[in-house]
Amino acid sequence: MLAQVGLMTIWAAYSGKWAPWLTVGLFGTIVFWASVYPLCIKASEDASTQITVLLVLDAMWIFAGIGVTTLAGVKIRLVNCKTCPQGNDGRRRPFQFSLGYLISWVTAVALILGLVPTALRYDLVLPALRAEWAPLVTVSAGGAAISLAALWAALGRGRPIKRLILLGPPIVLFVGLGYLLDAPLDSLLIIALLQNAWLLATLAVVRVAGYRLVRVRREA
Repeated sequence: MLAQVGLMTIWAAYSGKWAPWLTVGLFGTIVFWASVYPLCIKASEDASTQITVLLVLDAMWIFAGIGVTTLAGVKIRLVNCKTCPQGNDGRRRPFQFSLGYLISWVTAVALILGLVPTALRYDLVLPALRAEWAPLVTVSAGGAAISLAALWAALGRGRPIKRLILLGPPIVLFVGLGYLLDAPLDSLLIIALLQNAWLLATLAVVRVAGYRLVRVRREA
């Protein structure tokens, strides 16, 4: 659940002109899990709202983390493909907002607003945040940290051992914070390891295709 939302958020954040439609896919994933997960565990009716809030917070943490690195010039680029056409001088043109792009975002927002009410009761959002704010914030932040660490470990350009070491602290943070909230230690560890495995396996395909996280100089 957290792994799929994390992967969709990463994809949407780096997708450029496809960001509006992938954001719709992200919210579709959130709505799916918010609708299915409570049925699987036979939870109460307000569990769907809590899951929605949790996953939205997770996506927001990831967007924030990627936003900070993007402002620092770190982006995903194809750096290991000798046969790929570069076009012109091989440099990426500065991003420009087009009318079609703006219309895409308007349409995407409309679709999202239509999806969210299927899994979210607005009258339960504030009560859920008041009653469960600590678990929602800590679990979402821990899940986002695991997603960002997996992204860097899979697509970073440093030594493999250094990138893999970065996977440890977010797992410890996620499990430790959850344990302080009286969550089962073994369940937290399994969730963290499965999330890591899912993200690393998926992002490994992107790495094999030649994509890396690189620092890009701003064009004049």
